[in-house]
Amino acid sequence: MDWRLKALAFRLLDLPGGTYAHYFLQRHVTRNWPRRAATLNALQDIARRVVEDYARHVGGTPSSVLEIGAGRDLAVPLALRKLGVAKIITSDVDRLARLDLIQHAAARILAGEVRLESWESLERYGILYRAPHYVTDADEKVDCSCSNEVLEHVPPDQLVRLLAGLRAVTSGITTHSIDYSDHYARSDGSLSRFNFLKYDDAQWSTAAGNTSTGFGTAIMSGCSVKPGSRSLKRVRCRASPRPRS
Repeated sequence: MDWRLKALAFRLLDLPGGTYAHYFLQRHVTRNWPRRAATLNALQDIARRVVEDYARHVGGTPSSVLEIGAGRDLAVPLALRKLGVAKIITSDVDRLARLDLIQHAAARILAGEVRLESWESLERYGILYRAPHYVTDADEKVDCSCSNEVLEHVPPDQLVRLLAGLRAVTSGITTHSIDYSDHYARSDGSLSRFNFLKYDDAQWSTAAGNTSTGFGTAIMSGCSVKPGSRSLKRVRCRASPRPRS
C-alpha cells in the first residue's frame, strides 16, 4: 500500500469513532487481532529481555514492573508474570485492552495454567491495568519499568514528563525498545526504513499527519536508576531487530 494512502487513512481514524473503526479494520480486514502465535512468541522474548536486563544490571528478578503502552492484549505483562515477576502494573493513555484478546494471549503464553475470566481475576493474578493513565511521580514505586515500541510515538513535551515520572517511580532500571525507522516502510516496499529523514518536521507533519517513525529498531536497554537517585544513568544502547507488535 502506498504510504501516503495509509497516512490519509490514519488521519481519518483520528476523527470521532476512529478508535473503534481502527480496531474493526485490524480484526476483520487485516486480521492482526487476535495476535498470531509467532507474534506472541516474539513478545515473550521482549519480556524475557526485560527480566534479563534487570538481572544483569541489578541482580535477581524484579518483584514489580511498570509497563507503559499496554496495548490491547497485555501479552508482555502476561509473559512477565510467567517469568516470575510477582506484580505488573501496565498502563496506557487510552483504554484499548480487551478481555477476549487478553484471554487469547493468555491461552498461548500461560498454556491454560490460569483462567482469566474477568478484570478482577486479572488483578488477582498480579496484573493491574491502568487506563487511561499518565505516569507521574505520585504513582506506586516499582523495581523496573519498560516499554516496547512506544516512546517513539510520544510527543516531545509529553515525553519529558513521562521520563520524569519513570525516573521518580523506578528504583532499579528502566528498559525500552525504541523503533527509530519509518513505520510506513512496513507496508510500502518502495520505502527505505529511513524515508522520513528526507523531510523536516513541518513537511513530515503535513505528509504523514503524525510523528511515527518506523521499524529498524534500536533498543535502549537501558537506562538504569540508582536507588534513591534523582538522575538516570545510561547504561548502553544496542541495535537489534524487533518483532512488530
